[in-house]
Amino acid sequence: MKNDEIKQKFDELNSREAVEQTMLSWVQTCFTLISLGFGVASVIIFMESHHYEKVIVKMMKILGPFLIMLGIIAAILALVQYKSKIKSIGGKRKPYMVNLLLFMGIMVSVLGIIAFFTVLIHMFF
Repeated sequence: MKNDEIKQKFDELNSREAVEQTMLSWVQTCFTLISLGFGVASVIIFMESHHYEKVIVKMMKILGPFLIMLGIIAAILALVQYKSKIKSIGGKRKPYMVNLLLFMGIMVSVLGIIAFFTVLIHMFF
C-alpha cells in the first residue's frame, strides 16, 4: 500500500510539473508573438516616414496588430487551460508556483493589450 501511495504522489508531481512547463512555454510563445507584432509596427512607422510602397505598408499595418492580438488570445487560452489542468490534477498544491505562473500569464496578457492599443493609436491617429 505504501508503494502505491508513493507512486501516486510521484505521478501527481510529474503531471503538475508537466503542466507548469507547458504554461511557461505558452507564456514564452505569447510574449514572442506580442514582441514580433510590436516590432512589425515599429518597422511600419519607419517605412511610412521614408515613403515606401503603400501596399506593403497597408499589409504590415494589418500584420502588426494581428500578431499582438494573436499573442493576447493565446495567453488567455493558456491561462484557462492551465487553470483547468491544475484543478483536474488535484492533490496538494504548491500555491507559490500557481500564483507565480498565473501572474506571469496575466502580465503577458496585460502587456499585449497595452502594446495593441499603443500600436493602434500610433498608426491610426
